[in-house]
Amino acid sequence: MLGSEDSNYGRPSDSDLSYDEEREALKRETEKQARLQLERARTKPVAFAVRTNVSYDGSIDDDSPVQGAAISFDVKDFLHIKEKYNNDWWIGRLVKEGCDVGFIPSPVKLETMKLQSSQSRSGKLGTT
Repeated sequence: MLGSEDSNYGRPSDSDLSYDEEREALKRETEKQARLQLERARTKPVAFAVRTNVSYDGSIDDDSPVQGAAISFDVKDFLHIKEKYNNDWWIGRLVKEGCDVGFIPSPVKLETMKLQSSQSRSGKLGTT
């Protein structure tokens, strides 16, 4: 019978996760997978090395796949890249005694951050 008191239509099920809970669960699972990939990369050989032409402070801009695992570096530092994590992040390490592997922003990510920074400093263009 439509519209009866026994109908669940229009009422959320107790077993349904809220949107925020689902998003948080997905974030935890993604971070777990990223940690596993980071751990496996420790034993991988270096794929290539780069010398940086920009600096990056991972403690300030850390939106890396694993919170707190972004690698900081200065201009002219050398980085060993082990693998690509995704288009925004690589896995590698700063070539310096005692440095561990972590997430390094890709050139695409660094360029995006640079553009966002310059846009936020210049404010909205075309407004009067």
